[in-house]
Amino acid sequence: MARGWRGEVPSPLPPFPVVFVFLQGLVEESKLDSFNVPYYIPSQEELQNLVHGEGSFATEHMDTFTLHIGEKNIWPTWEMTAKNNRSFTEPMMSNHFGEAIMDKLYNRFTHLLVEDLAKELPVSISIIVVLRKK
Repeated sequence: MARGWRGEVPSPLPPFPVVFVFLQGLVEESKLDSFNVPYYIPSQEELQNLVHGEGSFATEHMDTFTLHIGEKNIWPTWEMTAKNNRSFTEPMMSNHFGEAIMDKLYNRFTHLLVEDLAKELPVSISIIVVLRKK
């Protein structure tokens, strides 16, 4: 779950399986404890306050919409979605945990993603903002 937009909202992906490789003895507990990637989704009101507080722009239009990802998935399979995720997270993950466990980690992630999405399709919530420079 992610905090923000209307309180609790579903995260687009299941929890990352770093804990899985820790439990298999592939990651030291100290490495797991020191890994932190904050993820926050602001509400429309928070975004409006930020724009107003900064003062350089006026908001001409702001709206939120929900997209049920499974209905219009841009990837042909959920396995491809997992590969896309790996493409932007692996540099950070391998830097922190080491390259030796990456294949096991991402194979487990793919399995969890496919398993989780078979139960319930994810929802993506976006905020569209049109700003005008003051």
